[in-house]
Amino acid sequence: MSSDISLELVNVLPYAREQSTATAEGIDTEEKRGVLERNGISWYARGSVLEVFNVNSSFKVISHNFHPCTSKSKPCTVECVEEVEAVGCTLLAVGLRLGIEQSQIVFLSVRGGREVGRIDVQEDVKLLRYMDPSSCSIGLLSKYQGCLAAGTEDGKVILIDLCLKQLKNGFGREVAMNDPGKRQCHIEFSRGNLKQLIQNHAKIQERELYFGLQLSHNEQASVECILDIVPLKVICIGFADGTVLLWDLVDHSIMHRIAPPTDDCAVVALNYIEPSDDPKACLYLWIFYAHPEGAFAFLHMIMCEEKYSQQGTFVYDQFLSCSSRLNLTSYDPGSVPLNVQTVTKKVYQEDEPITLSVLSWLGSNGTTTVLVFDLNQWYKAEMPYECDWQQELTHTVVFHLKEASFHARLSEQSLVLFRSIQRPEEHFYPSSLAF
Repeated sequence: MSSDISLELVNVLPYAREQSTATAEGIDTEEKRGVLERNGISWYARGSVLEVFNVNSSFKVISHNFHPCTSKSKPCTVECVEEVEAVGCTLLAVGLRLGIEQSQIVFLSVRGGREVGRIDVQEDVKLLRYMDPSSCSIGLLSKYQGCLAAGTEDGKVILIDLCLKQLKNGFGREVAMNDPGKRQCHIEFSRGNLKQLIQNHAKIQERELYFGLQLSHNEQASVECILDIVPLKVICIGFADGTVLLWDLVDHSIMHRIAPPTDDCAVVALNYIEPSDDPKACLYLWIFYAHPEGAFAFLHMIMCEEKYSQQGTFVYDQFLSCSSRLNLTSYDPGSVPLNVQTVTKKVYQEDEPITLSVLSWLGSNGTTTVLVFDLNQWYKAEMPYECDWQQELTHTVVFHLKEASFHARLSEQSLVLFRSIQRPEEHFYPSSLAF
């Protein structure tokens, strides 16, 4: 990869904070924020107030105070936000904490901020992740009308049927959910008989209530991140104690458990990437950990018996093993992981797709480090187990940003082959990239 790549600050997203009810009453509330990458949305929350911005235009698209809509006797805080793809519409699923083991998930349309529905969950919901329909195409989940994974403070993961549907109105069609008076979520354990679960799900649908499938496992640490590995039909769950579970969405069982690599570490980010030219049925899983001695990451290889093409993408079948293939450290005690992004793109029609991973962390000095890892070049370097990015490696390039960040992402649209006015540079670096 070319060392001539540079980054520049293009824009800063300004916003004016609105006051939440908790803030007005003098209650100290934690600020929460995030970036929803599929639709280019960023969000900021404090107490009961949620503000949503369009990253590209910097416009505020939603400003919502949830406190008047909930019980005035209960505290209301925004815990998490996730984007949900409905037919012809994008929704935001907003997780609200109403009290001990009392949460509510509110669904808002991105356009106009219209409330579509609410689901009551008798758990301390901390995290929400929308599941790709391709991952839910077999078994009980195929009966779902939209699937949302909810992670809790005490390690539970619940797959909730959103009951999404389309209704006609005077202007055409609009997305809808269950009747506002029927917000209860009936939860069953995944270890039950599959036929019985399907029957129970049908009965709950007839009553027009919501159905949740709680994944059966023994982990009790807080759920920190959830990843939908679509080609494998697996949900990957990262916990605050460093444990990672690979859960099979087809037969509702634990496919593999990755033990914490050390004490006092927590999983902060997960992502997977497929090699572009490997005949083996394998794909790779990044796990990014937080630790008092600094952020570090492991790259795991997931091996399967076979892979086959289906509708233009690979499907991996019959899991064999999962093993660590590379470790990477920030070399900075006090650093905090931010994000792991994976990019697979053909930058030139005749070339093989590039496969990049972008790892970012916040340094102890308040700066942001962005590391780009090229999987193809790592293969050509004979797949070393160590990644000392402080050395000049053919498969990594590192950028240091002076500003502190809470999220970093490479713009895939900007990724092109390196071009130079000096032709010898292109000759000696034929596979270099610019972005």
